Amino acid sequence: MNREPLQHVLGTAPFRHVTLRVGPDALVPRPETELLAEWALELMPPTVASPLVIDVGTGTGCIACAIAWERPGARVIALETSPRAAAMARDNVAALGLAGRVTVEVSDLFGALGTIRADIVVSNPPYLPTELIPTLSPEVSRHDPRIAMDGGPEGLTVIRRIVAEAPAWLVPGGALLLETFGGEQARTVADLMRGRGFEAVETRRDLAGVERFLGGRRA
Repeated sequence: MNREPLQHVLGTAPFRHVTLRVGPDALVPRPETELLAEWALELMPPTVASPLVIDVGTGTGCIACAIAWERPGARVIALETSPRAAAMARDNVAALGLAGRVTVEVSDLFGALGTIRADIVVSNPPYLPTELIPTLSPEVSRHDPRIAMDGGPEGLTVIRRIVAEAPAWLVPGGALLLETFGGEQARTVADLMRGRGFEAVETRRDLAGVERFLGGRRA
């Protein structure tokens, strides 16, 4: 009657090959985002024994856990601005036995990082335009945390920061992968990435055929 998401009722949700604890403190992982994790796995340099991935806005830790689970040796630093979501991510990392390779930090984007360079930066950031959120289904608008959805007037507030800051945290040739709202927003993000010097910028479609994911490499 309250339109509570089934995943909240059950307390868990599947994501690729892992099962995660979920709740109102973090966005429920979506099947579409599995494709973003898959893209990150594809781009991991095969000659690097312990590739480093930075997952920005990790939420439940779904992307970070999936990458570490499927690529033995991969190391992931998962960043999350919400302390409560970060605590949930840490619980999922520990439950999956990945604490040795996945580190969760409370951080405003890259702010908590020291001097490191990663092979891949991946993010499913807040990308919904503010005015759109009240029109979503109650399962989303009432129960998913607004901080994980609200991307400002155009949905680009956080994405602009990630695109601007990511090059400083990538090795030369390292990849930035983003999930977006799709459509015109995806085209705008592609232009933003090219404007920041990213090369080989391309889009990928989600399960419904929407051009939702962006990828590019640092020059």
